Amino acid sequence: MAPLLSSKSNAIMIKPKGTGDIMKGDLVAYQSNEAGGLVVHRVIEIGNDEQGWFAVTKGDNAAANDPEKVRFGQIKQVVVGILY
Repeated sequence: MAPLLSSKSNAIMIKPKGTGDIMKGDLVAYQSNEAGGLVVHRVIEIGNDEQGWFAVTKGDNAAANDPEKVRFGQIKQVVVGILY
C-alpha cells in the first residue's frame, strides 16, 4: 500500500462490529484465502450475493482487483488513521 503505508508509518485500526462499519474506500486488513495470510487493501466495491455480504479489494498500486470476494468474517480490522 506504498506510499500511503510504509515501514515508517503506523496504522490506527478498529475491529468492525458489522458490515455497516465498512465503506467503499476504506482500507481493511483481512485474512486472505488466496494469499494465505493477512492483507491490507482498499475496498473498491461492496455487494451481496447468494453467500451474503462481500467486498472487492485492491492494492492502491495493483493493476487488478484481488482475486477473491472478501467476506465480513475475513475482515479483522479497518484503518481509521495513519501516523507518519
